[in-house]
Amino acid sequence: MIIKKSQLLVALLTLYLVLADENLTAVFLVLSLSYLGLVGAVRSDAIGPLGLMHYFALMVLCAGSTAFLSPFPFNPYFVLRDVFYFFAPIALLLLGFRMGKRAADARPLLNAMLVVFTLVSLYQNRSLLFGGGLGEFTISARYELGLNSDVATLAFVIVMTSMAFGHALGSPGRTRFLLLINLFFVVASFSRANLGVVVISSSLQFLRRRWLGFTAVIIGFILLVLPLVASMMVVPERDTSVTESFMQKVAGSLSEIAIRDYDTLAGINTNWRGYEAFMGMKAVHNNGTVAVIFGLGYGSYVEGPFEEKLNVIPIFHNGYVTVFMKGGLLGIVLFLLFLARLSRGRMSEAGPLPAPIRRDLQFFDRLALFLVFTIVLQTISTHGILVTKAPLELLVLGIVHGARERMVRLSKQGIEPTFQAGLSTLRLGGS
Repeated sequence: MIIKKSQLLVALLTLYLVLADENLTAVFLVLSLSYLGLVGAVRSDAIGPLGLMHYFALMVLCAGSTAFLSPFPFNPYFVLRDVFYFFAPIALLLLGFRMGKRAADARPLLNAMLVVFTLVSLYQNRSLLFGGGLGEFTISARYELGLNSDVATLAFVIVMTSMAFGHALGSPGRTRFLLLINLFFVVASFSRANLGVVVISSSLQFLRRRWLGFTAVIIGFILLVLPLVASMMVVPERDTSVTESFMQKVAGSLSEIAIRDYDTLAGINTNWRGYEAFMGMKAVHNNGTVAVIFGLGYGSYVEGPFEEKLNVIPIFHNGYVTVFMKGGLLGIVLFLLFLARLSRGRMSEAGPLPAPIRRDLQFFDRLALFLVFTIVLQTISTHGILVTKAPLELLVLGIVHGARERMVRLSKQGIEPTFQAGLSTLRLGGS
């Protein structure tokens, strides 16, 4: 097996981004964004496919709210920290876009990332596999053994989508192994968000193209408004005095994410996601209608009920509340437009293409849709993309869109890219 330099590079980059701590990741992303700016990587060919025009508009909106609407005293550290939260996703997207556009074929890059994801999952879950954890397959083992399935979830989505399109990333046996081992890690982690991604993406995977986008939008909208709807419902609070089973935790999820106030520390602790979201929305509403529309800008925060930790909260588990605090309702609209553009390619851009090439583009488009759907779901409960370590879904999205743009550009120049066994050749003029 021949390992290309591009595969080795993306594998090392992925490994670093997964294992590096938050500070090292932040330094790397800042340096990467600075380099990409110097070499001219932030160009119109990346801004359109990645939806960055809407995202840049969101950042400008937040900057304006900081200057004219923020009720907070100017704190350079708080402001720069928020600016970094918004810039980090751009760095990952542009890094991936540059790699995807320079690669002869994006599938070897995805293949290299899958190997890293699986090896990292094996390492992160070594206590489960080799420390006797298999004998205690319960939800409590998740916390006792520190199980993690974030990269396994991403790997599962990539492999599932490739199999649905007949794109075996390696031999069929190896592909099935990658699917099953990463599915095992997701199930063993008992992560409700990640299991939700696996179940919904698997259910939608084989829908026809014309129904897939519509169904994904409907489900995404339901997920988006679910915390608000739950706040208006009479939902029984979880009883944490007894050990909950996984199904009891699933049943209590609605109460946990419901955006509402609580009078007791027990209620706050049990339903922290919903309570901190309530504080964020209340802080915006307390500053009037203009703040509701345009937000409070960078450096805004709420003060938590605890003295030793969480006394200053700049971002929330519900990432949409983070966007609402920084950019208001207008910011939410821009953020959703950014995700919508990031989730799809336009087949009309490519013009007439041979069926195999068109199928490759459809594969990239469907993978982008499911990756964005993963972000939409995770934004409700695990911060989404505005967090200290931006999710690796963004790097994969950048690669997918970069590869897609390269294929479209070559087709317009009369150069037909053809892929055979994961290797790429170029055929001029169809000869």
